[in-house]
Amino acid sequence: MNSEIDKIIQNQPVRTNTYKTNPIADLFYKIGIAELIIGIIVGILIIATLKDPLSTYTYIHEPHPLRWVYGISIIVTTAITALFTVGFGEIIRLLTHIRENTNK
Repeated sequence: MNSEIDKIIQNQPVRTNTYKTNPIADLFYKIGIAELIIGIIVGILIIATLKDPLSTYTYIHEPHPLRWVYGISIIVTTAITALFTVGFGEIIRLLTHIRENTNK
């Protein structure tokens, strides 16, 4: 029994992972990574610099009490949308790979 399986395996052509890259999938990947980096930077900037415009002092503004909520929500929402963008690019890449491996 094993010899029959070995013969079948040996007669199969060796498939290598040499499929073409899809430029649209690469573009979605790069957009997702850029979106993630920009979202993290903007969130950190909001946390660090958001001041309360209604503070009692004229020249010295106190930090905004909700700056952490705003900054973290920006970071989380951009991370989620960046993951969806990268995932969509991965779906396109996999569909291209499936199309190239199907028999015509």
